[in-house]
Amino acid sequence: MFNRSIVKSSQLIALINLALLLTTPLLSQELSHAKGPLKQPLSAHDQSALSAAEPIDRQLAKYARQVPEMGFLRLYGDKAANILSQLPELLGDGAMNMDYEHNTSVRNTLMELQMYRIGLMLDKDLPSATLFKVGDDSVFEHKYLCVITLDLTPYKQTPSYATQFMLSGYNDSVLIENDAFLKFTVDHEVFHCLDAYFNGPPIKKTQSQVVNHYQQYINEARADAFSTLTFKQNVKNPNHFLNIFAAMRTLSVLNLDLQHFTGDVIRHSINTFQDFGIQSIETLIDMSRELVNDIIPSYEVYGIRLASTIQMLKQRDDKYGTHL
Repeated sequence: MFNRSIVKSSQLIALINLALLLTTPLLSQELSHAKGPLKQPLSAHDQSALSAAEPIDRQLAKYARQVPEMGFLRLYGDKAANILSQLPELLGDGAMNMDYEHNTSVRNTLMELQMYRIGLMLDKDLPSATLFKVGDDSVFEHKYLCVITLDLTPYKQTPSYATQFMLSGYNDSVLIENDAFLKFTVDHEVFHCLDAYFNGPPIKKTQSQVVNHYQQYINEARADAFSTLTFKQNVKNPNHFLNIFAAMRTLSVLNLDLQHFTGDVIRHSINTFQDFGIQSIETLIDMSRELVNDIIPSYEVYGIRLASTIQMLKQRDDKYGTHL
């Protein structure tokens, strides 16, 4: 039987290695007791601890300070599977997933499916984000927990890893920087949690696979718009990376990945807001949703695009002996 007294020990908390908190214990005290947006600057001691953390975890720490009800758990490495296996009990009784609209009768089933999905993301080394509402008697002190899968190791070991992740083949002229890719990716994944937190489950109940696919596409488009805006807000000379990334997103259609066929959304986001200054998270989310509403195809047009893409790729496979 799972022993909660053991779970709350410092050893397991260290094992969980929460991004921003449990990699830097000083920040743990600061953020877990925050009742609202932090108005005081970090102390020199906390600044030192934050500086020692991974840049990606510092990025998550920034979000945690801006949304005090939400904690962040970055899963990666050899211990991630062990943490994931205990996550349902760590979340507490009555915990629920916030990404999909659902009836309470299927709450436990959806929780199990999301744990399985997170496991697949870890196994395939894919970035992802999943938002949970914490239940009773949880070890997490925040009301919501955003679970992110992202292992930095391959990006540190292979300079071209981000490019290889986006493209099956590449040449030196289109290389994208790993650090820029990681920053964009974290903002993209965090958006999924923030959007569900501020606006409710983005994936509504439906019996149609095409409607579900369309909803997923809108969700990914909004996340890319948000990442583009935050990248423009925080990075000098951002357009070189963003334009290359938009081109790579366009090529996703060749893998039947229409959910990430968002190059037009990224380019629209680059061009629509040239100089918008520093904005709050809520404003950036609203801007992202507005940008997508401006350019997103209708459900009918999307259905035609999906059918045409499947037909095109089927003809390619028949001709060249490849497979979808």
